[in-house]
Amino acid sequence: MWTFVRKPGATTRIGQDVYQGKCPQCGAPYQGGASNVCEYCQAIVNSGNYDWTLSEITQGIEHNRQAVIVKGLREARAADPALNLEILEDRASLLFWKWIDAQSRGEEKRMAQVATADIVSQLGAELDSLRQQGRRRAILECAVGAVVTRDLEVHPEGDDRAHVEIRWSARLGTVAANERRQELPPVPQRWVFTLTRRHGVRTNTANGMATDRCPQCNAPLTSSGASACAYCGTQLGTSERDWVLATTLPYETWEAQTRHRRSSGATAPASGPPEATDTVVDAQERERLLYMMAAIAASDGTVDAQERKLLKVCATRWSIPWQNVEMALNAGQPLFHRLMPGKGSPEASVFMDHLVQMALVDGRVDLKERRMLVSTAMHLGVLPQLESMLRK
Repeated sequence: MWTFVRKPGATTRIGQDVYQGKCPQCGAPYQGGASNVCEYCQAIVNSGNYDWTLSEITQGIEHNRQAVIVKGLREARAADPALNLEILEDRASLLFWKWIDAQSRGEEKRMAQVATADIVSQLGAELDSLRQQGRRRAILECAVGAVVTRDLEVHPEGDDRAHVEIRWSARLGTVAANERRQELPPVPQRWVFTLTRRHGVRTNTANGMATDRCPQCNAPLTSSGASACAYCGTQLGTSERDWVLATTLPYETWEAQTRHRRSSGATAPASGPPEATDTVVDAQERERLLYMMAAIAASDGTVDAQERKLLKVCATRWSIPWQNVEMALNAGQPLFHRLMPGKGSPEASVFMDHLVQMALVDGRVDLKERRMLVSTAMHLGVLPQLESMLRK
């Protein structure tokens, strides 16, 4: 599903658009280029201010035709009327690809212009630890399925926060530093990126959808590793002028933290309609949950015959090729160490809740599915909670 956006009030000009080799603002000849700026009027042609601009490509299985209700959006727009989800999610996509690029190249500084110093340092420490072991992260055939804003927090005395879910997949793992060809399993992922921006800062409407730019001078960002703009010298990587990356968490970890904050009263509920329920039924989510089940089964070092049989049953019922699950099992625990919920942890409860939702999609849980759920709940240390989850 391809989504195009255009600023309200912009009009179609026949024969005067990028596809005709013309600037959509002034009509002068436009030759393209990495800067996407008209050399005559300085208009940013991919901003969405003058013509339709591609904002998102969503995989068909991830596309949701229903309007998503984002908690806190109304309050956030009161402070920033130009705030819109398309620009915010485009910015989150940019941060995601910078994050992937930094890990793939082993150069955390590639995130310096779009992420806080804390997360850059954290990633640097992880990459250094791998280098000391003679290993590196391999991320191949990476693709984004969907980018969805989940929550907006308004903090008048500090930084506002935007929580954006990114569903993606890649062939990934940790490999020897000098290893070039790898047989890695395709692993669906579900993460939440938290972006921060100083309260009171407003969306740069001149840049529009062109979010890969300096918020001060509108020049394109670079990959030099410097934290300052190469053109005007403005310090980037802070929340003072634009949304920057603050944290990246697996979905279960983020949801567990969110549930804890809400139950403790740390965040007040936003006004407006109730949030939509998140029913996990798509193929990639089934595959992700099954891979995590396999990792949980293998977490003690072995997968016995009964566990393997149950995994095969689930793979068959959920239409997931068994060879992919086998490849994930053979990849070893390092593949899932960042995704594995700790035994008895809030994340374990969230994961188990999602797994029960999956099993209940057809309205019932048969004997084999119950055995699978019991086995996983025992590994996660949440068996006492299983019956109440099944009764929801």
